[in-house]
Amino acid sequence: MKTGIIRRIDDLGRVVIPKEIRKSLRMNEGDPLEISIANNGVFLERYVPMYEFKIQAKIFLKTFYNQFKVPVALCDRYEIIAAQGVPIPPNTRITDSLEFHVNESIEYIHGAENAAVPIVFEMDFLANAIIPIATGTDKLGGLILVRQGEELPTSEQLQCAKFFVKLLADQIALD
Repeated sequence: MKTGIIRRIDDLGRVVIPKEIRKSLRMNEGDPLEISIANNGVFLERYVPMYEFKIQAKIFLKTFYNQFKVPVALCDRYEIIAAQGVPIPPNTRITDSLEFHVNESIEYIHGAENAAVPIVFEMDFLANAIIPIATGTDKLGGLILVRQGEELPTSEQLQCAKFFVKLLADQIALD
């Protein structure tokens, strides 16, 4: 016996996803969903455009880390996609404060006037810089330079990070 929630399809083919489910899956109004069919069922998943560029992103993260010896991570609006130089596994949920910076497209550079921004729950990693990734009005995620001690990010590191973010956002916009 199945214990799921029962909903009816309306005359336009729509089904309402219950609020409790949307909240637990962190689905918001306007979020893109991927719809697929498998095993006589319909599956809805959050569509994350950046996953299509995961290989390019991993190459950039590795190159950035090798060049600057600064740990770096890439996240979508809710979780880590990839990291280099720091043991944060993919699909790890990001903190509410990092999620706020990403979803509001607020760039963050660590300094005396800024409160520290933790990256993920239950791990002691803090952001040294957060560069939001967006295309037009779509907030997609962020590139995070992970703090090592009290060292601030250099202008060269920030310039390189911003270049990658622009390149990634432009690729996603063209796709």
